[in-house]
Amino acid sequence: MKAAAILLLLLCSAAPRLTAQDTNTAPPEQKAWLEYMTPGPMQEMLKSHEGKWKVTASVWMKPGDPPLTSDGDAESKMIFDGRYLQSEFHGTMMGQKFEGMSLDAYDNALGEFRSVWIDNMGTGIMMLRGKMDPATKTISYEGTVVDPQTKKEIDTWSTITMTDADHQTMKMFSKIEGKKVKTMEMKYERAK
Repeated sequence: MKAAAILLLLLCSAAPRLTAQDTNTAPPEQKAWLEYMTPGPMQEMLKSHEGKWKVTASVWMKPGDPPLTSDGDAESKMIFDGRYLQSEFHGTMMGQKFEGMSLDAYDNALGEFRSVWIDNMGTGIMMLRGKMDPATKTISYEGTVVDPQTKKEIDTWSTITMTDADHQTMKMFSKIEGKKVKTMEMKYERAK
């Protein structure tokens, strides 16, 4: 453990001087870190989500009920030199002010997307991990969310489909009474 901590300290102190071009000539222990820390095509794809968006949200409180709909705005930007996409949402939900924030990443080492979500209608953190299907331009996530009534985590899934550069749709599903049920859909249109 001590050797790993020393190696991490050395890598961190060298990181500002290392570049992607150093990957080919770096010793193996540094090469892995360089590949892990260097933004690539998946981070560029996340960057395409930067900007301001108009959002139409639909929420299903119970299966079979008509959805509650509302409008909002979102703004997304890359942070930490193009490594993570931070998004903030502002709108209303069930007649109340609704604010949320997500942080999305592509983990170069694991080869998968990670997403966390927090909002003002809870005190927990939803954590998701997923893969992208390039053919459909869809990232499919899975994870858990807390059900405040049972105080237990329940399985949840979401998809984000990039229809084109100016439109995307997020759909969320949760396991309710043993069935996968659609609970939310958010349609994003780039603000002009």
